[in-house]
Amino acid sequence: MEANIIIRQNNYRMNLILALILIGAPVFLSCGDEGEPVSPMTDGEMQPDNGDKDPDGMMVEQPEALPGLPDYTAGFETWLKMNAEPIVGGSPAHFGTKDILINQEREALAPDGKQKFPYPDGSIIVKPVYRSDQDFIGIFALMRKEAGSNPGANDWTFIEYSRREGDAAFTVLAKGKLCEGCHSGVQDTDYAFQRLE
Repeated sequence: MEANIIIRQNNYRMNLILALILIGAPVFLSCGDEGEPVSPMTDGEMQPDNGDKDPDGMMVEQPEALPGLPDYTAGFETWLKMNAEPIVGGSPAHFGTKDILINQEREALAPDGKQKFPYPDGSIIVKPVYRSDQDFIGIFALMRKEAGSNPGANDWTFIEYSRREGDAAFTVLAKGKLCEGCHSGVQDTDYAFQRLE
């Protein structure tokens, strides 16, 4: 394990040195706060903060949104799953196999073990859908709660995206009042059909 870390660190250092040489960037040494040599960096070369590194100090790749989806959906696969088992079937708009995920922690939604409503401001609920004849996400429905964005639907905005091929970008299929029409029937659970299981 330790040998792998050292090898990765050495590879990272070699790649950085090669990049600096190839672009002709001069490297100047100066003394840091504790007398250790440091390499000054230009604005374009700023090191990422610790949020981009794992506990071993190695770079961690940041998730990207699927093509055509908003950046704020990046990493949705790691969000809290609201359903215990995959949901099969459903309305014609969301027919297929899906999970419902939210960008909140369980404790924020159900502090005493029972879900509380309304959802916190900033909540994003997504529903990636696999159709029976597809091995990729073909439908991606989302709800996003932002204070003041849509008072008529308790500040939720709704958008449904679709695509016909796994490597294609998503495009908007439906949004706004069309989606709100269905979700208005569940105002008692803050416009969301799925409760936290």
